[in-house]
Amino acid sequence: MEPTISVGKVISYQLTNLAKGTTYFFTITAYDSAGNESPHSAKVSKSIF
Repeated sequence: MEPTISVGKVISYQLTNLAKGTTYFFTITAYDSAGNESPHSAKVSKSIF
């Protein structure tokens, strides 16, 4: 299982201290007012050089 970061109720988030020479993969989910979680978004990647 991949690590999960819960960022709370935000409209943006910035990750810091990412290792150079590494490719990271991300998906997001959202919760509605009843606490239901959405399906994961499509996976995107970012390489840090």
